[in-house]
Amino acid sequence: MVDKQSKLTAILSTLVLLGLIVSSCGEEQDQAEAPEAVEQPTASAEGTLETTEEVALAPSEDVDEGTESAMVGISHNAFQPAQLFIAIGETVRFQNLVNMPGGHTVMADDRSFTSPALAEGEVWRYTFDVAGTYDFHNHQHPNVKGSITVGDGAASASDIVAPDADAADAADAFVEALRLALANPSRADQDKARDAGRKPADVIGFLGITEGMTVMDLMASAGYYTEVLSNAVGATGTVYAQNPAAMLQSRGGAGGKALAARLADNRLANVVRWDQEFGDIGLEPDSIDAAITALNFHDIYNRDPDAAADLLSMVRVIIKPGGVFGIVDHAGNPEENNAQLHRIEEQTVIDAVEAAGFVVEATSDLLRNADDDRSKMVFDSNLRGKTDRFLLKLRNPS
Repeated sequence: MVDKQSKLTAILSTLVLLGLIVSSCGEEQDQAEAPEAVEQPTASAEGTLETTEEVALAPSEDVDEGTESAMVGISHNAFQPAQLFIAIGETVRFQNLVNMPGGHTVMADDRSFTSPALAEGEVWRYTFDVAGTYDFHNHQHPNVKGSITVGDGAASASDIVAPDADAADAADAFVEALRLALANPSRADQDKARDAGRKPADVIGFLGITEGMTVMDLMASAGYYTEVLSNAVGATGTVYAQNPAAMLQSRGGAGGKALAARLADNRLANVVRWDQEFGDIGLEPDSIDAAITALNFHDIYNRDPDAAADLLSMVRVIIKPGGVFGIVDHAGNPEENNAQLHRIEEQTVIDAVEAAGFVVEATSDLLRNADDDRSKMVFDSNLRGKTDRFLLKLRNPS
């Protein structure tokens, strides 16, 4: 009799050989690319002034990648954006976007930095070498305020959530802070390009994952969500990037190589690479606060519903009572051959997770796309990355 571990391993290996399971199904080709190394800017004791005729309206416009983390635009009544999260040693570009007699001056509240008066279109750059939160204001309009939080590569998005915010406001602030953290230049461009369709900060907010948690990216592949989770849980949290051998070996080992590059040089210090099979996961019961798997469950279930049930049972064991499991997957229609299309009906997943003992606490339309009629394969060139997806928040009952 084949035990559960062998059964799941055999299924994954077969799917890999048949080309039916790949890194985060539907978007694997570029996800498996290694993140590009980003050269950090040289530290400077003082800001630098640059005159330009161009007025950039988008924070990323005309910014040399690998040199600056973001632009802060200056208008009469606001900084755009008013709040930033950057890593130690990164440079921020301040640019005056409007005509102001005498110019606009950016001044730190503690006077640690002050720009010259910037005429319309002029740029001033400042490198932040010390961790902390820097509040600043417009000297000509003192009520116009902003802040920049400087931390290490695994700093928590919740570092910039106001401590006196009520629960709802704090949750919204955390999501916005995470969104800003994910714009960090050390994060790969191919990941950022995928964010519009995946809405990672909103997904994490919906699941209630926050600072200090111990979490798992189940079937992490190249680690798109691993890095998202790393930013969410921060330096006091831990992320297990779990992959069975079959996923790491798919497409000539591209996923494993990309994950290794993502984690190289302790870049994500709070991430533990966890190359373990489902039947021998190697973690103590009740040791995980939350887990997520994205665009994977359909491949397991469509091949063998019993193997999917075994997988869900394992997840229930390692997640603490009251903990959360999030599932994202490609939505299917009941009349279609969903196994061939790499899809699955939402109700099929709901039935499976409830049979495993999970409680469906909430569903979300965050990733829905009404333009996808669910009749095409997720790899279709006109659909890839834009499929209709469901998002489930499951609770492990106490």
